[in-house]
Amino acid sequence: MIVWRRIRAQTYWTTRSQPILCLSAFQWHARKISSQPEMDPNKEQYIMSGVASVMDSDGRRLTCVSGL
Repeated sequence: MIVWRRIRAQTYWTTRSQPILCLSAFQWHARKISSQPEMDPNKEQYIMSGVASVMDSDGRRLTCVSGL
């Protein structure tokens, strides 16, 4: 099961059928970050214990939790 959560908007999206979406989104974000010459201080990314979270420059945090 994959859970996408936008903390600011408090909206939730859950699916069991498309787990690749989470991985693809974070791979895209990692490529986007690595292509920038300097790290944006308003962005953070971490992957820990099956939880990945991304903070975009507009302040929205997108969290992906897998394996639940």
